[in-house]
Amino acid sequence: GDPYKTAVIDTLVSRVTGDVGADRCVLLLGYRKEMERFLRKGNPGLARRFQLENAFVFEDYDDQALLRILMRNVARRGKEVAFDTAKQVVRRDLAKARMRPNFGNAGAVDNCVSSAVVRAEARLEALPAAERATQGELLLADFLVEKPHVRDPSLVFEGLIGCEAIRTRLAEYQAVCAAAKRAGRDPIDDLALVFCFQGSPGTGKTTVARRMGMLFEALGVLPSAEVVQVSASDFSTGFVGQTAARTRDIFDSARGAVLFIDEAYRLYDPLGRSYMQEAVDEIVNLLTEEQYRGKLVVIFAGYAGQMSRLLDEVNPGLKSRVSDVIDFPDFAPAAAATMAAQQLGEKRLQLPAGAESLEPWMRRLVA
Repeated sequence: GDPYKTAVIDTLVSRVTGDVGADRCVLLLGYRKEMERFLRKGNPGLARRFQLENAFVFEDYDDQALLRILMRNVARRGKEVAFDTAKQVVRRDLAKARMRPNFGNAGAVDNCVSSAVVRAEARLEALPAAERATQGELLLADFLVEKPHVRDPSLVFEGLIGCEAIRTRLAEYQAVCAAAKRAGRDPIDDLALVFCFQGSPGTGKTTVARRMGMLFEALGVLPSAEVVQVSASDFSTGFVGQTAARTRDIFDSARGAVLFIDEAYRLYDPLGRSYMQEAVDEIVNLLTEEQYRGKLVVIFAGYAGQMSRLLDEVNPGLKSRVSDVIDFPDFAPAAAATMAAQQLGEKRLQLPAGAESLEPWMRRLVA
């Protein structure tokens, strides 16, 4: 490590005794996980002087607190916002953002209001100055700018070629969410959020994972369509006892998003090395922890036979936690021809003179 930082820590330990009646107060502030790591590893004397079990823990603000902060922030800027509008901003934006790592709380509210004020000024800039000065209310449209696929979830399915069965499956998830909302239930209670994608290379597993993130964002299940893509090797440090912490870090990074584990079959180690087993055991544990359950989509992806072996042989609990197995068949010649023509069009290339279709060439490739 940095010798200068180490010297600062050593000096801090030497000057802070923690004795009753000491004439100084020292506060160490930071994110919880990083502070715990710092106190345990920075210097053996830190943990004794700054005891973790007595730490002041500042939890994320709940919806009511965020609502009050938002109302005060708007008023401080000399603006107004309807109470119902503020509630929708909290429910549709801030509460969802809280699912993502390192939520900013009051800082997130400040950023949200600042962006709304900028949009409101742009909305009113065509008005005369005198009239603009009287328009101090922030509207819902100033706070929330919906992405195209959120306004129209059908856009999620555009451009999916040769995946009719998978398109049908995604449409079913959309129907489940709609039915849950009509019944006043949380859609997460009715949805499968842990998947196994199995099929040959190039059959669209990664593409469908991105579309799934877009769909769940459009349906309000996830706050983000982001796909955090990792491979099995990213879970392993190569040392026993460190893999579980690494696995938890990966899950933390994907909260509120899609965690796509490519080549997941490599989590099954036929040599029996314990750090790979440790990764799987921790994944099984995290999938049911309150901190992660219902807060991210997890996709295990790989070749069909090897994925079956992973689910059957590594950990008995893994298969039971995978709620849906989706097969990706090889492309038919017609679908492959359509995809090739689409890619040629994107590159502004044309078929040779006299060639009406790529399908005959695709038949030869597929055969």
